[in-house]
Amino acid sequence: MAVSITELQNQIAAVEGFRVSFSRLGAAKLPIEPYAYDVMAPSKWRISDWKRVRLTAYIALFKSVDVYRGDDTVVKSDVRLVTLRDSYYEAKYGSLEPMEPEPATEVISLDSRRARKTMKRES
Repeated sequence: MAVSITELQNQIAAVEGFRVSFSRLGAAKLPIEPYAYDVMAPSKWRISDWKRVRLTAYIALFKSVDVYRGDDTVVKSDVRLVTLRDSYYEAKYGSLEPMEPEPATEVISLDSRRARKTMKRES
C-alpha cells in the first residue's frame, strides 16, 4: 500500500523520534512504500548511517531529505541520533540536566494525619 510523502514523514517521526522532509525526484507518479521499521534506529548511529541503512528504498524517489532538530532548524552536520533526539527534549523543556522537583511548601507526614483523624474520632 502506497503512502503520501506527508504520511511517510509522519511514520518516520513516530518511529525515530525526529522530523524529516523529503524533496521529490522527478514525477510524483511512483508509489511510496510505507516506512519499513517499527523500532527506532540505535542512538549511537549518525544521521548518515540512518540515511544509508533506512532510506535505501527511497533513493530513486527523492533527491534530498532534510533532518530537523527540536527547534525546527535543519541539521547541517552528521550528528549522532542521540544528540538529535535530545534536541527535541531540550527544545521543549530547556535543559538536558535532571532537575530536582521543588520541595513542597509544607510536608505533612501521613502518620501525623492519621493520628489527627484518630484523635477526632475519639473525641
